[in-house]
Amino acid sequence: MSQTFAVSKASFSITYTFWHTVAILGLFVILLINYRQLLLDNSSFSMMITHLRWQHINNLSLMLDLGMFLTAIIVLHLTLLLGANSYFYPTSLLVFFRGTMLAEPLLLICLSLVLIAVFLAGLYLQCGRVISISCTILMVAALLGNKMYPSFIRTTPLEQPNIIIIGIDGLRPDHLTYGGANSGQTPFRSGAVAIGSV
Repeated sequence: MSQTFAVSKASFSITYTFWHTVAILGLFVILLINYRQLLLDNSSFSMMITHLRWQHINNLSLMLDLGMFLTAIIVLHLTLLLGANSYFYPTSLLVFFRGTMLAEPLLLICLSLVLIAVFLAGLYLQCGRVISISCTILMVAALLGNKMYPSFIRTTPLEQPNIIIIGIDGLRPDHLTYGGANSGQTPFRSGAVAIGSV
């Protein structure tokens, strides 16, 4: 009973810390925006209310643009960031999708490709063909450039280990195979610790 209470208390404190931090960050953002508005003669909110008409809200293309913005920019980006964080840092405090389909590499790659395609389409519509093709070539060269050059590996054995892990945020010994945990939680870090000197 006491162990269950301790676990629920720990999870409550982590959740409380996360939402407390988000609330403080939101408060500071609101304060900075209000401070900026005080420096202006006419605030952007008052100008928007002055120029906003019912025809604008009733406009289908405007609603489609807003829906595209909310879907592509906010939902897809947040899903990609939180899913990648759950995949690469499974012991972090912001791991909401660990063990779900949203943290699978295939879905993360598909989301990345969709967002890159949306970015290139917007770049093509905004800047034209030449700049969008140039950016595409630069992105492909940056992604595939390091694969074209062979990496030279030292084959001589080392007397001392050349990797020293001082501290990693979210790395807990009880989540590693070295500490007796399941190797499926942190497979890459458990593999690195297994071949190293601990």
